[in-house]
Amino acid sequence: MSPAVWDQARIGYDRSQVAVQQAQVALSSAQNTAGDTTVYSPFTGIVTSKRKSTGETVTMMPPTVVLVVQDLSKIEVRVKLAENALNRVNAGGAMKVHFPSLNADRDVSIDRVNPSVDPLNRTVEIVGIIPNDDRSLKSGMLVEVTFPQNGSSSAAPSAAPSVTAVASKP
Repeated sequence: MSPAVWDQARIGYDRSQVAVQQAQVALSSAQNTAGDTTVYSPFTGIVTSKRKSTGETVTMMPPTVVLVVQDLSKIEVRVKLAENALNRVNAGGAMKVHFPSLNADRDVSIDRVNPSVDPLNRTVEIVGIIPNDDRSLKSGMLVEVTFPQNGSSSAAPSAAPSVTAVASKP
């Protein structure tokens, strides 16, 4: 083989290797871009609201809400009570929750009493978590809450608090 033919073959081989490397970089870049265009939920749930459509721009800073995903296996009941009720309620205590729309009652343990009082309306938030295995309770339902007091019940504030979904981690 003549040196000129050998040089031509060697140049063709080197060009082919560079083309393969360029294709690998392009593939890696495309895979990264595809990963940046995919949205993953941190938990299993149901998409209840789609806030952005295909082709719309979203950002990480500030974060853009793309979808709202809810896990309704547990429901969180949030009640705002006057601060003078703090001497009657505590974490681990009981509250009775009535869902008028379902005509259903549930006894709920108080999960937490938030540590701060709202300075504007002098209320404290009480939170209870209700198992919802049958998914009959829905996020946003109105409830009536009573707290036992020495064997009797005292009504919660006249405005019924709303029920919100708890996002449980897998």
